[in-house]
Amino acid sequence: MPPKRRRSNSVRESDTGAVKLPKKLKVVIEHDVPVGLQRSGVVLVTGAGDVGQLGMGSDILEKSRFSLVNMEHEIVDVCAGGMHTVCLTKTGKVLTFGCNDEGALGRITADKEDSEFTADEVELPDKVVQVSAGDSHSAALLCDGRVFIWGTFRVCIA
Repeated sequence: MPPKRRRSNSVRESDTGAVKLPKKLKVVIEHDVPVGLQRSGVVLVTGAGDVGQLGMGSDILEKSRFSLVNMEHEIVDVCAGGMHTVCLTKTGKVLTFGCNDEGALGRITADKEDSEFTADEVELPDKVVQVSAGDSHSAALLCDGRVFIWGTFRVCIA
């Protein structure tokens, strides 16, 4: 019977079960800004829309089936917060709609009637490559690595 072949990988387990690491270990950490998504799609919504979170205007307060949100832009990413939605366009713009009580939309909505109920642009200094949304806040990662966050950050203590 031929002898057992040794494994060729550099991390091995000893007889005691401890992991033996190689003497030299190379670790590479990259901080590259992600490249924006290129495939665009449609935005579908369902549920309650009493504070504009459906993005379909103030006349539609609930949808029991998925419905298309009419957008003038090609959307490549969507994030849903507690009561608001954040959309990223193919050109790197951010559109928001929904509840803006704590500034979660990142734009002024008091000057236009029902402006929370339809998607509108957040003014940012550069192209956005990634978006995120929490309960009452939103965030955008710009192409140069800067991050802009707006809204409020609640802490729940149980």
